[in-house]
Amino acid sequence: MDNLPTESLVKIFTFLGSKDLLNMAKTCKKFNQVIMDFMPIRYPSIRIDFQYLYYNKVQKFTYKDNYNGERDFNCLLDTTRLYQNYIFTNFSKEHTDRLGSKWLQLFKKQINARCIRIKSDCMDLQQLSNLIKLTHRLVFLEIDGYRIAKMEQPLDETEAIQLPSLKHLKIHSFLDTSPQIFRIFQDCRTLKSISLSSLFFINKKIKSISDFILHQRALEQLDLIGLDSHNALFSNDSVHDVRFKLKKINCEYNGYSFNLEKFAVMFCRQKSFKEVTLALDLRNSSQPAQDEKHCDAIIRHVMSSCDHLASLN
Repeated sequence: MDNLPTESLVKIFTFLGSKDLLNMAKTCKKFNQVIMDFMPIRYPSIRIDFQYLYYNKVQKFTYKDNYNGERDFNCLLDTTRLYQNYIFTNFSKEHTDRLGSKWLQLFKKQINARCIRIKSDCMDLQQLSNLIKLTHRLVFLEIDGYRIAKMEQPLDETEAIQLPSLKHLKIHSFLDTSPQIFRIFQDCRTLKSISLSSLFFINKKIKSISDFILHQRALEQLDLIGLDSHNALFSNDSVHDVRFKLKKINCEYNGYSFNLEKFAVMFCRQKSFKEVTLALDLRNSSQPAQDEKHCDAIIRHVMSSCDHLASLN
């Protein structure tokens, strides 16, 4: 088994459930590394529910595991190796301050965490940045802000972090302050997939998202779903300088938040598409005739230039 290539092991492990994956990860160093690096999303989770901790009047904090069982949070501090996949619910300064420095003590030990999922009604971006800085081998990060990103003061350049292993980033459900969150990841250049959904922007803040996407070099998958903005995404000239080669793109229900002329330029430079899903709405377009031409160019490109295309919607 040690002589099998990594690709074969990954294919074998995809047939296993989470419990079996956990057992396999304990078998040897090579299996552990393959499962952690290539299958972090499927790895078993520890769910630390800060909302539950907030309402707990007893100073014995508990957390919920992936089977929704309640366990003593303090016992985690004595553990040198946990599951490498965490889920936080209602992650905010107000809730985590109830734990004092205990949660920081825990994650200072878990520098090898591969996958973190965070969900919060009100997220403190300063604290989010501090948490992510504690991990050095993070592969997958999912953040669901739901209503608002909370900041006592705007993030500056020093909040940017370097995550050389980060490959997948998902951000959902932020309102107007959300472009600030991209300052945290502005130095990340190893992303293979970016998924943005249900985001709302005003006051030209969408440019920070556009720059963040277009400066990626290793990007292979881009999902833009339900974006809403008073300004257009992909409206600057840097679309001519993109270096990534997309294999999958999914753009749906984005209203008028696209500059279709620049988007078409970026799209038609991509030759490696395997999956394409587009739902472009021109009803609110200020230049419907021009935008129809750009859509025609996109369709012609898909039908004539994408030799590897396997799925088209």
